[in-house]
Amino acid sequence: MRFEELESVFVETKRGMLHFLKNKSGPKDISLVLLHGLGANARSWKKLVPFIPEYMGIIIVDLLGHGSSDAPKIDYTPGLEAECVAELVGSLKLKDFVLVGNSYGGWVAAYGCANNIFQKGLKALVLEDSAGLKKEIDAILGKMTYDEFYNMELTGALRLNNNKDYVIRSIISNANEVYLLRDEDLKNIKAKTLIVWGKDDGVISSRYAEVFSNCIKDSKIELINNAGHIPHFSKPEEFAKLLVDFIRQC
Repeated sequence: MRFEELESVFVETKRGMLHFLKNKSGPKDISLVLLHGLGANARSWKKLVPFIPEYMGIIIVDLLGHGSSDAPKIDYTPGLEAECVAELVGSLKLKDFVLVGNSYGGWVAAYGCANNIFQKGLKALVLEDSAGLKKEIDAILGKMTYDEFYNMELTGALRLNNNKDYVIRSIISNANEVYLLRDEDLKNIKAKTLIVWGKDDGVISSRYAEVFSNCIKDSKIELINNAGHIPHFSKPEEFAKLLVDFIRQC
């Protein structure tokens, strides 16, 4: 399947309209729900789509405030984003789904799973170079001030999404520290979990894959050589193979 063949759909949530792309064919026995990173959108998964087997459903979400989804002027948190995605999934009445999140999308997915926001149909979780880990943020803030970190992250994100800068500012804001993932949060994740990391990730070091894995009981790690922060984009065929093999074992 080609990315261009996916159907563009909107669904109403309590916080606004969410846009997503999906297979045009009927319901599948298992579906992938794909969540992009900060400032990105559904197109970040374009290279992966041709390597997904036809028997799997594809649901590629524009998170609230991103892409073609609504961007209300509200406080953006991983919890709010997870609730919107859960509403979307509920509206589709998916039989079984695997939640896949890259970077900020991983934070949203992990936070939602840790807090039982995704209660029905969740078969497994895939965290790809996931953000949101408190230990990672603490390590960064040990080397720079919060304002320096904020400005660094903000500059990079706005380069991707400069028409919705208030969304990015809200996500990066200090208030979101209460949503950072601690060991006890990760231990609440009950779904079988695959942790994928680009070995050459220069944004979030691959050593944090071990932190996630040590806290998530039923989890395994896969590192992808010569891949940075978005392995599904730089190494789509290899990422797809790891994903499909993992799902077959669930």
